[in-house]
Amino acid sequence: MEITCRGSRGALPVCGKEFLKYGGETTCVEVTPADGTRIILDAGSGIQHVHDDGARSSPQHWHLLFTHAHLDHLLGLIYFQPVFDPNAVIEIYGPPLQGQPFETVLSSLISPPFSPITLAEMNAEFIFHEVDRNRFRLGTADVLPIPLNHPGGGRGYAIISDNKKFVFLTDNELDFLHEGGASFPEYAAFCEDADLLFHDAEYTQPEYARRKGWGHSCTESVIRLAWEAKVKRLGLFHHGRLRTDAALDAILTRQEELIRAQKPPLRCSAVAAGHTTVLQDPPARATR
Repeated sequence: MEITCRGSRGALPVCGKEFLKYGGETTCVEVTPADGTRIILDAGSGIQHVHDDGARSSPQHWHLLFTHAHLDHLLGLIYFQPVFDPNAVIEIYGPPLQGQPFETVLSSLISPPFSPITLAEMNAEFIFHEVDRNRFRLGTADVLPIPLNHPGGGRGYAIISDNKKFVFLTDNELDFLHEGGASFPEYAAFCEDADLLFHDAEYTQPEYARRKGWGHSCTESVIRLAWEAKVKRLGLFHHGRLRTDAALDAILTRQEELIRAQKPPLRCSAVAAGHTTVLQDPPARATR
């Protein structure tokens, strides 16, 4: 299974030389199991780069999984080239929000005066699926949803394929229970033994003290979650719009002691746009 980050920023896209290492695009992660099923998590501005890596087979079939409908997670959808391809099938998965089906929420945003076109005016075929808490299958991958602790609600996802587990929990507050959210122990059980976890870590601890209840986590809590869940690799995600490369590197340096305290030490990094992680079993040893 391959996991490629196309955007790891929160709130707004940013640009400038101080953001080159980790990138400035908002949330979008591409997941490709071994069978080639195309899975995309959120459609922030980073989704515009999903189709840049070579020609795809036709007809195209995509699965877009949305965590929630805040603008930084869907502002790139109308710039995703397959939406204009009449041969493309785009299946959209999202939770009900504020008592409305996700299709209704998305259609209201992708329409004038907020958008120059509507979903109905795009050429691709759209198929909507409502996400609750039940497991579902995409190709050879099993997808498990979990409620997010975030204003207005949402869903996080675990994707399991080829005996590998990737968990995506952005816009999730570990130390504050929002209506309809889950508890810290529930998230620890959900993440248990994950090969890779991307988790919202927008705040430092002093920042979080001033923003508790806003729907995002501090780095220390995320590292504690990864430790309790026995996660193999942790990617800090949803970088603040003003968090420069140097600032992210400084956060990682300050957390080195906490990271090394795990046995074995936790492999932890800040997620960078354009980076691909391949989850696979190591080659078998030759026997004589």
